[in-house]
Amino acid sequence: AEFVKIHPFPDGNGRTSRLLMNYQLMTNGFPAVSIAKENRLAYFNALEAYAVEGDLTLFADMIAELAEQQLDHYLGLLAPVQDGRQELSI
Repeated sequence: AEFVKIHPFPDGNGRTSRLLMNYQLMTNGFPAVSIAKENRLAYFNALEAYAVEGDLTLFADMIAELAEQQLDHYLGLLAPVQDGRQELSI
């Protein structure tokens, strides 16, 4: 959020900031997350709330929810199939 706020490059700030965010998540034992197109407005609003008001709550809540969804997805990949075998679906 701070990287986006300072906007250091003419282009690529969003991609770079998401790369840094995912690096920090993975360094701390969380899965990397992706911001889907349908979530972009909420993502931009959360970043705007931080840039204007210094409020990181919306952004932190959004990333926490995305990380939880990603963990649920990974756990779902490990769930046994009805016949008792485990199957990975990619």
